[in-house]
Amino acid sequence: MKKSRLRKILLTTCVCLLAISATRAETINSKYVGPAGGKWSRPANWSPSIVPDNTPARSFNVSVGAQLPGVFQDIDVTLNSLTLTDDASTVWPMDHNLTSAATSLGSDFAGAPYGGGIIFLSAAHRSIVAELGNLAEFSGTTFNTGNLIADAALADAGVSATIRFNGADIRQSGGDIQFTGPRSYLEDKNGDSAIRHFQHNLPSGIFHFEAGRSFTTEGSLVNEGETHVFAMFTGTPIDPSDHGVSALTTLTVNGNFTMLTSDAEGYVEMISKGAGKNARLQVKGVITDYDPATKTLKGGLYELTAGEGGACIVQVLGEPLDIVKIESFMSLIGPNTTFLDSTGANALRNLSQTGPDAYFRIGDRDFKTAGDFTSAGILSIRGNSHFNVSGDLTITGGLFNVTEQTGYNQENTLNNYAGATEFGDAVVSVAGKLTLADPAMTRFDITPSAHTAQVHVAGSASLGGTLTVFLIDNMDGTHPDPAIGNGRTLITASSFIGSFDNVKSGGRVLAYSSDRVRNTRFDGVLAGSYKVTYDNRSLVISDFEPHASMLNISTRADVRPGNDAAIGGFIIRGVTPKQVMLRGIGPSLASQGINGALQDPVLRLYASNGALIVKNDDWQKATQADRIAATGIAPADPKESAIIATLEPGSYTAVLRGTHNTAGIGSMEVYDLDEQPAGSEFANLSTRGYVGTGDDVMIGGTIIGKDVPANMVIRALGPSLASKGVHNALPDPTLEVFNASGVKIAGNDEWQSNSTQAAKIQEADLAPADPHECALTVTLKPGNYTAIVRGKDDTTGISLVEFYKLN
Repeated sequence: MKKSRLRKILLTTCVCLLAISATRAETINSKYVGPAGGKWSRPANWSPSIVPDNTPARSFNVSVGAQLPGVFQDIDVTLNSLTLTDDASTVWPMDHNLTSAATSLGSDFAGAPYGGGIIFLSAAHRSIVAELGNLAEFSGTTFNTGNLIADAALADAGVSATIRFNGADIRQSGGDIQFTGPRSYLEDKNGDSAIRHFQHNLPSGIFHFEAGRSFTTEGSLVNEGETHVFAMFTGTPIDPSDHGVSALTTLTVNGNFTMLTSDAEGYVEMISKGAGKNARLQVKGVITDYDPATKTLKGGLYELTAGEGGACIVQVLGEPLDIVKIESFMSLIGPNTTFLDSTGANALRNLSQTGPDAYFRIGDRDFKTAGDFTSAGILSIRGNSHFNVSGDLTITGGLFNVTEQTGYNQENTLNNYAGATEFGDAVVSVAGKLTLADPAMTRFDITPSAHTAQVHVAGSASLGGTLTVFLIDNMDGTHPDPAIGNGRTLITASSFIGSFDNVKSGGRVLAYSSDRVRNTRFDGVLAGSYKVTYDNRSLVISDFEPHASMLNISTRADVRPGNDAAIGGFIIRGVTPKQVMLRGIGPSLASQGINGALQDPVLRLYASNGALIVKNDDWQKATQADRIAATGIAPADPKESAIIATLEPGSYTAVLRGTHNTAGIGSMEVYDLDEQPAGSEFANLSTRGYVGTGDDVMIGGTIIGKDVPANMVIRALGPSLASKGVHNALPDPTLEVFNASGVKIAGNDEWQSNSTQAAKIQEADLAPADPHECALTVTLKPGNYTAIVRGKDDTTGISLVEFYKLN
């Protein structure tokens, strides 16, 4: 009986243990379905609707796809596994611990903008730890991808934020490792620093130290990615008043420092705010990108921004650093931004040259050269700055930019520094002479302020290359009134020699409207033009005129074999590429009553050097067919041709022929597909073709866009083509211009017949070479226009019809 009862008790106990065991074995796959910025503790944010946190009865495998700010972890959590499924998927523990036996940050996002998911551990009032267990993105000694951020910048005294994972010994990283605040840590399970042996920041890596978090490497450091040394807290704190938290922050490289390799070129950004709260990069060895024999800094991108008495300092202790030439990127914003040698002396004291690929920018500070200065790359002088050249200044290429926009404004740190201004005077003083040589671009940025951007030269100023004016937008994004540029003096000198390639004294220079952009990009939209006047003492812009645009040109002509094909040329002028569409029309002209239409046109587009860019025969067979159809101006017949191309500013030629040397009436057309206004325009459109009699005349058309009239010169050439090797040139062309209603608005036979117009044509340097040729000036309001070229007394031959839009 006792044995029987005992057997029943044992049996019951086993059943209970099995039940408990079964309960413990329950695993739930949990997915975050709440909004970005939702709380972990809300059941409605999860599927199933259970807050994931391991208990004796349940364990959880969690996946999170919500991107920044992701899910705020507002309770302590323990998990079997955590997987971040999308780029920038974020788990943000705030004053709470996270424990996961296994973690994945999303290995499939190595090339994405954030490089994978984000663990953002943020401590304020209690020390917290994120135990990630086995981290999928860590293998060997490499952290491959993902983002690990430990933040204790705003923490109470003694409070720390620590991220740990198994075997953490990172020697190279392609992920994002960020430390914010002096008590922010990344460790292995034993509490040893995970970056104690760190050697190599890979091209996709970010190595970040902020707000008092200093670090010393074990030895040399290769930085192919981004390294940040921020003395100022730059995050988004709960209390905006804490945004100014700053502390001395130093990255010490206990060996050599390398930025330029065969695979990549690294970037260092440093930010400082407040006296004594400096950002420092100290190299105990040498910068291997510096060549002491030529005193050239050959690689690396250095961007230093400091204010309110703070300093950003790069110091090299292992060699005498005396940088005479830069072939890299260097931006110095704020008065205390510098490179120092081992003695503490200014390592830029003898800087005198920048290479073709270099970028040297100063802002909100002064800089004085020891003697002459030559720039072949980008030289940018920003607001509240004085660039003082003790000898001659020579610009041999690239961009010479003088802008009233301050460096703090451009770097979006304007609000971080007390007293920082949006705009300020940018002044370049040259004790010797100034030389602006082709192909350099000289660019002045004008702002809606009372400040100036000017170059003052004690000696002569030799002009060359191109001149450009930009109107920089207000902070609220609104465009300034272009009249602010009228009467502005840009350059003063004892005398001026030569002229800019794109504008002589008395001519007009294009002006662009642009937002607050980095000057490595020449982007903007055409706003209009200024008159440029330079005499013996000053170069002044005045008399702004708004921009008008030609959006299309089309020419109908008799297309014949050989040299009698229809040949169209066009020039794109501006600072940005232009998307264009070209059409070769033939069969569909029959529906417009045209007899002898070209039955199968083929269209080719050539660059200015004669190289074929693209060819099309039958537009529906092209790889671009869907894009062509989407424009709404696809050819009506499948045998007609069409091409879409994005073209840099320059000259281009389109040739229309008949397949198998067939002949007939064809139309060649060029359309501007850019949204208006754009940063480039058609400056000239022309077509060469055969002019017959009756209906076989050559007909050119153009469209003037926007709400601004365009000042035009329209020409019809003939006899002068013979000197260019054209046989059978039209001996005596006539030209008539009609509006969209068919009303004749202008005409010409022999361009010198009207002395007033002839003077304007000569002033524009567009006088035909032969007195029998035609040219006229006309102001065209927005709309469609047609130009008809005939031979006088029914003569025939090859002619060229041209449309020029004057600056």
